[in-house]
Amino acid sequence: MGPLAKVRWISIKNYKGIENVELELPGPRMKDDPDVMVIGSQNGLGKTSILECCSLLLSTLVTRPRQWEFRTTGPRPLPIHLPDLLVRAGADQLKLDGELWLVTEKEQKKLRVSSHLTRRGDVKIDVKINGERLRDARKEFDATGERESIGEELISVISGLSADPMVTDSFLLFHSYRKAQEGNPELGPNLG
Repeated sequence: MGPLAKVRWISIKNYKGIENVELELPGPRMKDDPDVMVIGSQNGLGKTSILECCSLLLSTLVTRPRQWEFRTTGPRPLPIHLPDLLVRAGADQLKLDGELWLVTEKEQKKLRVSSHLTRRGDVKIDVKINGERLRDARKEFDATGERESIGEELISVISGLSADPMVTDSFLLFHSYRKAQEGNPELGPNLG
């Protein structure tokens, strides 16, 4: 099994309904405490958007850069201009910055991830590990090359083009617990 990736800090600017938010997601305080974060608030305040942004940052570790290109022409063009669904109304670009930790049994490595998307669809992703720029974060996180690349599927799920939960070997994203149980009965027992 490869390293575990953990989001420890995230800054979100101009994502869907979020103008600007910065969150620290601390790890456990005691050695045997579970590494769990609970986010709660009233409906419509951005909890799901925050989780989507965490997913986008984590996905840079298993996604090839070309999968972030938004297809508007070609054999299977997308039916809508996706940046319009992701970039906050009135803004020119969305900016996600985060600090991730890659954790193995032997060590922890600190990654700094920046992901920017313009309304035109231009994407810039920058990943630094211990301060040095990585050309391919996938190699650091997925040394065996066996993890699934999830860029297109993730964008499809968070933009609403797919209502299905996203289940891969390294990633789970459920927009709705109820939909996951009703639409995919085989997942029900795995959800509790």
